[in-house]
Amino acid sequence: MTDDFKCPKCNQPMDEGFVIDRGDYDSQTQSSWTPGRPRESWWRGTVSQIPDAKPISIITLRCPICGYLESYAPPPKP
Repeated sequence: MTDDFKCPKCNQPMDEGFVIDRGDYDSQTQSSWTPGRPRESWWRGTVSQIPDAKPISIITLRCPICGYLESYAPPPKP
C-alpha cells in the first residue's frame, strides 16, 4: 500500500502504521472508522448509533521526513 503513497508535502515515500486507542485497564486497540454519527453513552463512552455497524480499521501513513500524517479506512478485502 505505501509504495503508491508519497507525502504531499515533500514527495517522500510514506511509512504505514496505525493509531493506538487506549481503553479500560490500559487495553490497546487499533483506531477504526464507523459509519453514522456517534452518540454518547454514560456507561460506554462514545458508541455508534448503528447497532450492526462494522468498524473498518484505520491505516495511518507517516512521512519519515516531515512527520505529515494521512489516514485511510480501506475497503475490506474480498
